[in-house]
Amino acid sequence: MQADENQRVHAYVDTLLFYVKEGLACNILGQYKQKYSAVNYMGVIQANLKHHHVSPEIFVKDDLLLDQLDLPYWLVLMLRQWNLFQPRLGKAGKQHVETLQDLRNNWAHHQHIDCASAQAGVEAAIYLLQAFGVEEPLERVREIGHELAVSPNGHSNGAAPASSATEDTMRYEPVSAEGLLLEIIAPDGKASSQPTPPAPDMARCIIGRGLHCDIRLDDPRVSRVHLMLIPVDSVSLLLIDLHSANGTTLDAAPLEPNTPVLWFAGSSVRVGDTLLVLRRG
Repeated sequence: MQADENQRVHAYVDTLLFYVKEGLACNILGQYKQKYSAVNYMGVIQANLKHHHVSPEIFVKDDLLLDQLDLPYWLVLMLRQWNLFQPRLGKAGKQHVETLQDLRNNWAHHQHIDCASAQAGVEAAIYLLQAFGVEEPLERVREIGHELAVSPNGHSNGAAPASSATEDTMRYEPVSAEGLLLEIIAPDGKASSQPTPPAPDMARCIIGRGLHCDIRLDDPRVSRVHLMLIPVDSVSLLLIDLHSANGTTLDAAPLEPNTPVLWFAGSSVRVGDTLLVLRRG
């Protein structure tokens, strides 16, 4: 049961880290652009990341930075130029950045993360997002905090009675999902398919209408950032609705926002007017 709970917490932490990057990256980039000239800010960013094996090809456009740099790099950029951010974030801000760094490192190395550590990450994220006045990701992060506080059986994590695992218990192990194909049936009826995730080494895959999504859908009823997929095994993915405007259904059953569920090969997901069918390759 403890392993299952750790898997559940890891899934929520993954979603939390996604929203933190969504909320902070543009603001961190903006602070660099404000401090340094339009000619120099990109060079300063590249210099601050020179020991982190980042491809030099992305240091040419803001859009490339926002798309290619994951959260750890943005946190490094904050700490390397802390004088830019201390006036806004105060003395406690640096500790909150370091809390998120530690949480992300534990998540990336598949180490145990208990609810208390995840909640500390939620509190750190709320502090930073509030300081930058980022409203939408802030609300999503608060929801994750509420969901983390309740165990899968509906009890508070602080007082959950002992019980055996149930059929609803989710087993999440971020391994390769090689062999799965995503069939996409567009609103006009045209069908296409592609490996899912698009690259075997991807830890997660974002689906939506936005330019930087891993899988883009040309459907006006699909949100800019709609779904997150996390590889599980050769027959299933972990599916998370990222609080989309028009919702998501799995085999016609509506999904709760920010709540991970298993999506097995053969089942279908509807987003907007687009149908997604997961198939074995």
